Amino acid sequence: MIRSLVLALLVFAGGAVAAHAPQALATDAVLPALKAKTLAGSATNLPVDGKGRGALLVTGFSRASADATRPWLEACRTATASKPAPTRAACYDVRMLADVPWLLRGLVERGMRSGLPADLQKTVLLVYEDNDAWRKRVGFAEPDTAYLVAVDKDGRVKASAKGAHTQKELERLLALIQ
Repeated sequence: MIRSLVLALLVFAGGAVAAHAPQALATDAVLPALKAKTLAGSATNLPVDGKGRGALLVTGFSRASADATRPWLEACRTATASKPAPTRAACYDVRMLADVPWLLRGLVERGMRSGLPADLQKTVLLVYEDNDAWRKRVGFAEPDTAYLVAVDKDGRVKASAKGAHTQKELERLLALIQ
C-alpha cells in the first residue's frame, strides 16, 4: 500500500516537473518572462516592460558569442534608426551570464560598460538566472553563435533564428515585428 502510494506520488511529481519544463519558443506564444538587469543598472522584465513596441532579442551564451551577436545588433540598430521612436523596434543585446561567478559580475559589467554609450547600455540585458531554460527555448546547440527571437508589440514570439548575420534574415525578422 505504502509502496503504491510512493510510486503514485513519484509519477505525479515527475509529470508536474515535465509540465513545467521549458519548451522551445512557439510562434504566436507570449514570450516567457525574461528578467534581467540592464547594463545601465535598472531591472527589466520582458515582455511586460516591452509592451507597445516590437523587439529583436539577440542572445549570446558565451563571451565568444559577441563576435556573432555584434553584426546582428549593429545591423538592427541601423535598420531601425530611421523609424519614429515610439514605434521603433528595440534591438536588445541579451547576455546570458549565469556562469559568471558572483564575485566577478561587477568587474564583468564594468568591462562591458566601458566605451559603450549610455543609450546602448539600456538595451544590454544581463541575465543571471534561468539560462538553461533559455537554452532550451532557443534551441541551443552552439555556445559561440547568436540566437534571435523576434517579439511583436504584444509580447508574442513571431519568429526565431540562429547563426551568422544575414541582411535578408534580419529584414525578415524586422518585417514581422514593425
